[in-house]
Amino acid sequence: MSEYEIMYLLSETVNRIWTHVAFWFGVSFAYIGASHLVFREIGWLKIGGMTVLYAAFTWHIYGIMFANAMLQNGFISDLENLRNSKKLITNAAQVYLNIDAARTDIWTQRISLFGLAATAILYLPISKLHDIRSNMK
Repeated sequence: MSEYEIMYLLSETVNRIWTHVAFWFGVSFAYIGASHLVFREIGWLKIGGMTVLYAAFTWHIYGIMFANAMLQNGFISDLENLRNSKKLITNAAQVYLNIDAARTDIWTQRISLFGLAATAILYLPISKLHDIRSNMK
């Protein structure tokens, strides 16, 4: 593959990852918002169903993001091979390799994604339990 093709595919992969993350964030906040509005009106069976569906959706999206990240790593390896064979000529490709090599915030990204998922999954049951306890007093 040429450098142009690899850079184009990297760009498309990053766009796909970003699209999935943005959509998942929207669904997560919608789930939290719906949980906040309806936790008093729904029973435990519906809470369990909503939580399982959200968790399954989150797992699916994580799988898609992981697959795209693996593709991105493959394209980066291809760029590194071009650089090592002295065929890498554009500054953009060199900058992309340097940015990727210096990426240190990957754990911050993973923790924030996991934190949002855990918050969304736990919010509805905890809200329901809190409501039950406050009505007992």
